[in-house]
Amino acid sequence: MALDLFYSDYYTDAYNSLGYFSYSDFFEFGIKIGIQSKRLKRIIEDFTTKTDAVKLMIEESFLDADMKNIYFSQYQSRLSAYLYKI
Repeated sequence: MALDLFYSDYYTDAYNSLGYFSYSDFFEFGIKIGIQSKRLKRIIEDFTTKTDAVKLMIEESFLDADMKNIYFSQYQSRLSAYLYKI
């Protein structure tokens, strides 16, 4: 079950098309809670441009090598899905 980002049973066109929350949904949510679009773009960019930091944290973790590869692959897959815009 997805998080309820919006009141009642409202879903964006992006969510209805993709079946998961993506950039468009979080952007619309940010606007609805009063964040200015310029600031919102910076916030979202901060979360989506830290791939090197994520990779470093995974590499320094106690996971074995195979799990590190799987974990980072999952991160990249989810990030790509999130960044998809309609």
